[in-house]
Amino acid sequence: MGMCQKVKALRAEQGSDLSSRPVIYESLEQGIAKHGSPRPSDEMDKTIASETLDSVIAGHETTDLTIAYLTYELSLRPNLQAKLREEVRSLSPPIYFASTSEHELPVARSIDALPLLDAVIQETLRHYPAAPAPLPRVTPRGGTTVEGHITIPGSVRISACAYALHRNADVFPEPESWKPERWLDADQKQLVEMRRWSFAFGSGARICLGQHFALQGKRCPRL
Repeated sequence: MGMCQKVKALRAEQGSDLSSRPVIYESLEQGIAKHGSPRPSDEMDKTIASETLDSVIAGHETTDLTIAYLTYELSLRPNLQAKLREEVRSLSPPIYFASTSEHELPVARSIDALPLLDAVIQETLRHYPAAPAPLPRVTPRGGTTVEGHITIPGSVRISACAYALHRNADVFPEPESWKPERWLDADQKQLVEMRRWSFAFGSGARICLGQHFALQGKRCPRL
Protein backbone atom coordinates (compact mmCIF):
# COMPACT_ATOMS: atom_id res chain seq x y z
CA MET A 1 0.00 0.00 0.00
CA GLY A 2 2.88 2.32 0.82
CA MET A 3 4.38 1.82 -2.63
CA CYS A 4 1.03 2.59 -4.28
CA GLN A 5 0.73 5.77 -2.24
CA LYS A 6 4.21 6.82 -3.36
CA VAL A 7 3.18 6.34 -7.00
CA LYS A 8 0.16 8.58 -6.51
CA ALA A 9 2.25 11.24 -4.76
CA LEU A 10 4.88 11.14 -7.52
CA ARG A 11 2.25 11.49 -10.25
CA ALA A 12 0.63 14.41 -8.43
CA GLU A 13 4.00 16.11 -8.13
CA GLN A 14 5.35 15.50 -11.65
CA GLY A 15 2.18 15.02 -13.68
CA SER A 16 2.83 13.25 -16.98
CA ASP A 17 6.56 14.08 -16.97
CA LEU A 18 7.62 10.97 -15.06
CA SER A 19 11.07 9.78 -16.13
CA SER A 20 10.08 6.21 -15.25
CA ARG A 21 6.41 5.36 -15.62
CA PRO A 22 4.72 3.03 -13.08
CA VAL A 23 3.49 0.75 -15.87
CA ILE A 24 2.19 -2.06 -13.63
CA TYR A 25 0.28 0.34 -11.40
CA GLU A 26 -1.21 2.12 -14.41
CA SER A 27 -2.19 -1.14 -16.15
CA LEU A 28 -4.01 -2.36 -13.05
CA GLU A 29 -5.66 1.02 -12.58
CA GLN A 30 -6.90 1.09 -16.19
CA GLY A 31 -8.02 -2.54 -16.13
CA ILE A 32 -10.01 -2.14 -12.91
CA ALA A 33 -11.62 1.07 -14.16
CA LYS A 34 -12.52 -0.55 -17.51
CA HIS A 35 -14.10 -3.73 -16.16
CA GLY A 36 -15.61 -2.56 -12.89
CA SER A 37 -17.88 0.11 -11.56
CA PRO A 38 -16.35 3.44 -10.45
CA ARG A 39 -14.61 3.12 -7.09
CA PRO A 40 -13.61 5.62 -4.42
CA SER A 41 -9.91 6.48 -4.41
CA ASP A 42 -9.12 4.58 -1.20
CA GLU A 43 -10.88 1.44 -2.46
CA MET A 44 -8.99 1.62 -5.75
CA ASP A 45 -5.72 1.89 -3.79
CA LYS A 46 -6.55 -1.23 -1.77
CA THR A 47 -7.50 -3.17 -4.90
CA ILE A 48 -4.29 -2.26 -6.75
CA ALA A 49 -2.15 -2.97 -3.67
CA SER A 50 -3.83 -6.35 -3.24
CA GLU A 51 -3.38 -7.31 -6.90
CA THR A 52 0.28 -6.25 -6.81
CA LEU A 53 0.97 -8.23 -3.64
CA ASP A 54 -0.66 -11.27 -5.21
CA SER A 55 1.73 -11.05 -8.16
CA VAL A 56 4.77 -10.57 -5.92
CA ILE A 57 3.85 -13.63 -3.84
CA ALA A 58 3.15 -15.69 -6.96
CA GLY A 59 6.51 -14.67 -8.37
CA HIS A 60 8.77 -15.76 -5.52
CA GLU A 61 7.03 -18.04 -3.03
CA THR A 62 6.12 -20.61 -5.68
CA THR A 63 9.74 -20.81 -6.85
CA ASP A 64 10.97 -21.12 -3.25
CA LEU A 65 8.52 -23.95 -2.56
CA THR A 66 9.46 -25.86 -5.69
CA ILE A 67 13.20 -25.59 -5.02
CA ALA A 68 12.65 -26.67 -1.39
CA TYR A 69 10.78 -29.83 -2.44
CA LEU A 70 13.29 -30.53 -5.22
CA THR A 71 16.17 -30.24 -2.73
CA TYR A 72 14.37 -32.56 -0.31
CA GLU A 73 13.88 -35.27 -2.93
CA LEU A 74 17.47 -34.99 -4.14
CA SER A 75 18.72 -35.25 -0.55
CA LEU A 76 17.20 -38.76 -0.44
CA ARG A 77 18.99 -39.82 -3.64
CA PRO A 78 22.77 -39.21 -3.55
CA ASN A 79 23.30 -41.09 -6.81
CA LEU A 80 20.79 -38.87 -8.61
CA GLN A 81 22.49 -35.83 -7.11
CA ALA A 82 25.80 -36.94 -8.56
CA LYS A 83 24.31 -37.48 -12.03
CA LEU A 84 22.58 -34.10 -11.95
CA ARG A 85 25.75 -32.36 -10.78
CA GLU A 86 27.73 -33.97 -13.58
CA GLU A 87 25.15 -32.86 -16.15
CA VAL A 88 25.07 -29.27 -14.89
CA ARG A 89 28.87 -29.11 -14.83
CA SER A 90 28.88 -29.85 -18.56
CA LEU A 91 27.58 -26.35 -19.25
CA SER A 92 29.85 -23.66 -20.64
CA PRO A 93 30.38 -21.23 -19.05
CA PRO A 94 29.79 -23.25 -15.86
CA ILE A 95 27.20 -22.49 -13.20
CA TYR A 96 28.75 -21.97 -9.80
CA PHE A 97 28.39 -19.71 -6.79
CA ALA A 98 29.89 -16.29 -7.48
CA SER A 99 30.42 -13.57 -4.91
CA THR A 100 29.98 -10.91 -7.60
CA SER A 101 27.33 -10.38 -10.24
CA GLU A 102 29.96 -10.30 -13.02
CA HIS A 103 29.97 -14.07 -13.54
CA GLU A 104 28.49 -14.93 -16.94
CA LEU A 105 25.74 -17.55 -17.00
CA PRO A 106 25.23 -20.07 -19.82
CA VAL A 107 22.66 -19.14 -22.46
CA ALA A 108 19.11 -20.16 -21.56
CA ARG A 109 18.71 -22.68 -24.40
CA SER A 110 21.74 -24.68 -23.22
CA ILE A 111 20.23 -24.92 -19.72
CA ASP A 112 16.85 -25.90 -21.19
CA ALA A 113 18.55 -28.71 -23.13
CA LEU A 114 19.73 -30.58 -20.01
CA PRO A 115 17.40 -33.62 -19.92
CA LEU A 116 17.92 -34.75 -16.33
CA LEU A 117 17.59 -31.22 -14.93
CA ASP A 118 14.36 -30.75 -16.89
CA ALA A 119 13.03 -34.12 -15.71
CA VAL A 120 13.76 -33.31 -12.06
CA ILE A 121 12.00 -29.97 -12.32
CA GLN A 122 9.00 -31.31 -14.26
CA GLU A 123 8.50 -34.14 -11.77
CA THR A 124 8.76 -31.77 -8.81
CA LEU A 125 6.16 -29.47 -10.36
CA ARG A 126 3.94 -32.49 -10.98
CA HIS A 127 4.23 -34.06 -7.55
CA TYR A 128 4.37 -30.81 -5.57
CA PRO A 129 2.46 -28.16 -7.56
CA ALA A 130 3.13 -24.83 -5.90
CA ALA A 131 -0.37 -23.58 -6.71
CA PRO A 132 -2.50 -26.75 -6.31
CA ALA A 133 -5.80 -25.07 -5.45
CA PRO A 134 -8.82 -25.14 -7.80
CA LEU A 135 -8.91 -22.54 -10.57
CA PRO A 136 -12.58 -21.59 -11.04
CA ARG A 137 -14.07 -20.97 -14.46
CA VAL A 138 -17.67 -20.58 -15.71
CA THR A 139 -18.89 -22.80 -18.54
CA PRO A 140 -20.17 -21.20 -21.78
CA ARG A 141 -23.88 -20.43 -21.94
CA GLY A 142 -24.52 -23.35 -24.26
CA GLY A 143 -22.76 -25.79 -21.93
CA THR A 144 -19.69 -27.91 -22.53
CA THR A 145 -18.74 -31.57 -22.70
CA VAL A 146 -15.83 -33.05 -20.78
CA GLU A 147 -14.33 -35.50 -23.24
CA GLY A 148 -15.31 -39.05 -22.38
CA HIS A 149 -17.28 -38.03 -19.31
CA ILE A 150 -20.29 -35.75 -18.92
CA THR A 151 -22.01 -32.73 -20.41
CA ILE A 152 -22.05 -29.73 -18.09
CA PRO A 153 -24.82 -27.10 -18.40
CA GLY A 154 -24.04 -23.51 -19.23
CA SER A 155 -23.13 -20.81 -16.70
CA VAL A 156 -21.94 -23.36 -14.15
CA ARG A 157 -18.84 -22.70 -12.07
CA ILE A 158 -16.31 -25.52 -12.42
CA SER A 159 -12.68 -25.92 -11.33
CA ALA A 160 -9.53 -27.72 -12.41
CA CYS A 161 -7.09 -28.65 -9.66
CA ALA A 162 -3.42 -29.22 -10.47
CA TYR A 163 -2.97 -31.59 -7.54
CA ALA A 164 -5.74 -33.89 -8.80
CA LEU A 165 -4.85 -33.66 -12.50
CA HIS A 166 -1.25 -34.61 -11.75
CA ARG A 167 -2.42 -37.79 -10.05
CA ASN A 168 -4.18 -39.27 -13.05
CA ALA A 169 -2.69 -42.78 -13.00
CA ASP A 170 -3.57 -43.32 -16.67
CA VAL A 171 -1.16 -40.54 -17.59
CA PHE A 172 1.28 -40.71 -14.65
CA PRO A 173 1.68 -44.34 -13.47
CA GLU A 174 2.46 -44.56 -9.73
CA PRO A 175 1.37 -40.93 -9.34
CA GLU A 176 2.23 -40.76 -5.63
CA SER A 177 5.89 -41.54 -6.35
CA TRP A 178 8.45 -38.87 -7.28
CA LYS A 179 10.00 -40.39 -10.41
CA PRO A 180 11.98 -38.02 -12.67
CA GLU A 181 12.77 -40.96 -14.92
CA ARG A 182 9.18 -40.97 -16.20
CA TRP A 183 10.08 -37.83 -18.20
CA LEU A 184 13.25 -39.46 -19.57
CA ASP A 185 11.85 -42.88 -20.43
CA ALA A 186 8.60 -41.74 -22.05
CA ASP A 187 8.22 -41.95 -25.81
CA GLN A 188 7.13 -38.90 -27.77
CA LYS A 189 3.42 -39.75 -27.54
CA GLN A 190 3.58 -40.28 -23.77
CA LEU A 191 5.61 -37.10 -23.30
CA VAL A 192 3.06 -35.03 -25.21
CA GLU A 193 0.25 -36.47 -23.08
CA MET A 194 2.08 -35.82 -19.80
CA ARG A 195 2.82 -32.24 -20.78
CA ARG A 196 -0.84 -31.80 -21.81
CA TRP A 197 -1.88 -32.83 -18.29
CA SER A 198 0.75 -30.69 -16.57
CA PHE A 199 -1.14 -27.89 -14.85
CA ALA A 200 1.49 -26.35 -12.56
CA PHE A 201 1.18 -23.00 -14.35
CA GLY A 202 -2.47 -23.28 -15.33
CA SER A 203 -3.54 -23.42 -18.95
CA GLY A 204 -5.24 -21.51 -21.72
CA ALA A 205 -5.73 -17.76 -21.85
CA ARG A 206 -4.98 -17.35 -18.13
CA ILE A 207 -1.79 -19.39 -18.00
CA CYS A 208 0.93 -17.95 -15.77
CA LEU A 209 2.61 -15.05 -17.59
CA GLY A 210 5.88 -15.73 -15.76
CA GLN A 211 6.04 -19.44 -16.64
CA HIS A 212 9.27 -19.32 -18.65
CA PHE A 213 10.94 -16.90 -16.25
CA ALA A 214 10.00 -19.16 -13.33
CA LEU A 215 11.38 -22.26 -15.04
CA GLN A 216 14.64 -20.48 -15.78
CA GLY A 217 14.86 -19.45 -12.12
CA LYS A 218 14.37 -23.05 -11.02
CA ARG A 219 16.98 -24.32 -13.48
CA CYS A 220 19.55 -21.73 -12.48
CA PRO A 221 18.90 -20.35 -8.95
CA ARG A 222 21.49 -17.85 -7.79
CA LEU A 223 21.98 -19.35 -4.30
